[in-house]
Amino acid sequence: MAEKVFIYYIILLVVAKPAYPTNSCSVTDYVDSCKYTVRCEIYAGSAQVYSCSSEPYVIFIISHSRIDALTAGFFGSTNFDSRVREIRGIENTWNSIEPYSFKYYAKSVVVDLSGNHIKTIKNEAFKNFAYLNYLNLSNNDMESLSPSSLYLSPDTSLSVLDLSNNNLTDIQYGVLNNLPRLEYLYLQNNQIEMLSDDSLSSLKNLTKLILHHNKIETLNMMLINLKSLKELDMSFNKLKKIAGYETNRLFSLEILNMSHNAIEILESNCFNQAPNLKIVDFSNNRIMSTIEVKMFINNAKLQYLNLYNNKVKKIEDGSFEKSNLTYINLENNFISGEITNTTFVGLSEIKYLCLYNQNITALKSKAFTWMRMLANLNLSVNSIQYIDKDSFNEMNSLHVLDLSHNNISSSVDVENLMHSLSKLRTLSLGGNPLSCKEIVRSIKITTMRLLEVTSIDKVYHEDNVYGITCGDDSVSNKTVNYKIDQNHQDSITQESTLPNIVLIWCSLLTVACVVIGVTVFIYKKKRNGVSRLHLRHSVELNGSECPTDLLT
Repeated sequence: MAEKVFIYYIILLVVAKPAYPTNSCSVTDYVDSCKYTVRCEIYAGSAQVYSCSSEPYVIFIISHSRIDALTAGFFGSTNFDSRVREIRGIENTWNSIEPYSFKYYAKSVVVDLSGNHIKTIKNEAFKNFAYLNYLNLSNNDMESLSPSSLYLSPDTSLSVLDLSNNNLTDIQYGVLNNLPRLEYLYLQNNQIEMLSDDSLSSLKNLTKLILHHNKIETLNMMLINLKSLKELDMSFNKLKKIAGYETNRLFSLEILNMSHNAIEILESNCFNQAPNLKIVDFSNNRIMSTIEVKMFINNAKLQYLNLYNNKVKKIEDGSFEKSNLTYINLENNFISGEITNTTFVGLSEIKYLCLYNQNITALKSKAFTWMRMLANLNLSVNSIQYIDKDSFNEMNSLHVLDLSHNNISSSVDVENLMHSLSKLRTLSLGGNPLSCKEIVRSIKITTMRLLEVTSIDKVYHEDNVYGITCGDDSVSNKTVNYKIDQNHQDSITQESTLPNIVLIWCSLLTVACVVIGVTVFIYKKKRNGVSRLHLRHSVELNGSECPTDLLT
């Protein structure tokens, strides 16, 4: 009886064995006997080994394993250890990485463990990696790292570390101390509230630091030792003030993004020691500080400045004289007063200027003379009442000028404005108290051809402008309320006759034919000079009126 039971269990094991995962792994993406990929599902195991006579580069992929703690024992059955140069974990569930887990793969240069639900990295988990260059621990569930969690071999050359998209609340002193060759550090999309002054102190070679979408409120001295830093992104945090001592030692800085914070104060000496600065974005903050002359005095390479949606009230004359700006956005601020010939002095290379939605009242003589490369100028939604006849002198590259929604009246010499800007293609004057007579007179006098004037209900151009009768402007610019007596209205209705109806229809058909003919003529004829003058009074203003990414 016992013998039968034993035989039964042997048969059961033989039959049931194929239902469980095996420890054999497949070879894919075969390039040659030295370069291929080994894929292991659920368990790490052995794979076919090829004779290799050159430097091996095997990519080892382990996926869908479900173990609480990853240890070196998990990899005990692999037979290709010394050939592995890249390790990737895909959709695993590893709560913790234990010490020395990867001791068999010391020659690996790339380790990607992103998206594996890791919560804890134990001390010296990666110590055996002597040649590691890239370590990705992003998209996991880590809340903290101990000082030795990222401890590597003293000879390591790690240059890229990605800790983004976790739940980290801080980076303790010591966590990054063993990474002197680190160049790129990604910490975005965490819950970091502060970084201690010495948390980054050992990263002398760091060139890129990405910290956007965290909860940092102050910088203090955390950046003071980053002499090689070229790019800093701290957008979408909770910064309230940027002091000079916090940033003015970033000697190599080229790109700075601090948009979408709560910054109210920007000290004028923040960039005094950043001669290589090219791009600065402070958009969507609450900056009330005056833009002073000394703020960008040492930034001759500055090309892009975005101050969109702040509370800046004043720009000192000559503030941009030493820069090399080709794009500046000052939209949605509180800039008030006059634009003079020294307000934007030095902006000879600028191509786009947005001063939309301010409180500018006048454009004085030679206000934009410096801007000989300017192609697009937006001055809409201001309080401009006065434009000097020389405001746009020597602006030979201007194609688009938007002066809509101001207080521009007949006192402004529209004729001179049209004539002086030889390359202008679009001039928007809608939403201004300009009279019909003034516009028509300007079009008749100007030497430019094919000028098209769009009002709220008419299109005027060279073919029909001489027949336009504006009538009494004192009436046309007012809203008139008509009150008709009901009895009188009834009598008028009774007196209507068939000839009147026929006359109305004939008039409508005549107008339609004229409009079609004019449209065809305009379409066929070659345009030169100003191609369109906008006078619309119903302009939709949705979101930003200016392009925000024009640096090419």
